[in-house]
Amino acid sequence: MKIPAMVLLLAASTLLFWGCPLESPYELGSAMLETHDAKVLGKWQNMTDSANRVLLVQKYDEPEYKAWVQVAVLSKPEQQASDALDEIYDCRFAKVGSMNYIILYYDDEELTDYEEHYYYNYKLIDNDNVVLKEVNPDYTMETKPTSDEELRLFFLNNQSKPGFFVNEKKYKRIKG
Repeated sequence: MKIPAMVLLLAASTLLFWGCPLESPYELGSAMLETHDAKVLGKWQNMTDSANRVLLVQKYDEPEYKAWVQVAVLSKPEQQASDALDEIYDCRFAKVGSMNYIILYYDDEELTDYEEHYYYNYKLIDNDNVVLKEVNPDYTMETKPTSDEELRLFFLNNQSKPGFFVNEKKYKRIKG
């Protein structure tokens, strides 16, 4: 899948908000949503760490990308996506059981010969506050999933267990 040229796919230097979450070549099968979550569109200020990075979450104008959003990492609230810190990500949403996920897509043919997916759980506390947690890359998998549906079942069977999520970050919506 090719996304518009202005989109830089997942900078290799850092991953989205703070680190390196669980990665896999698979999506979450039937849990993938056909549209984006409009409640998370806008600018969000990181309230957890000293970097105070801002996330700009915006939808694509093209109808064929209705399930996608673009997330740009900014250093100041007044910046736009064109000012991003070389960090602009293509993302989709999924719902596994009662938990919401945002999935980052990484397609760097120089590093891998398949597209990688990175998984974050998100929970809207209210219209102005969201909590993001990365899916723990060190969470023990007895057998490595070999399909989208196997990965979805792995999430479903483990997401309520201690240690499945790490690195909780709180974000507050920037008004205006």
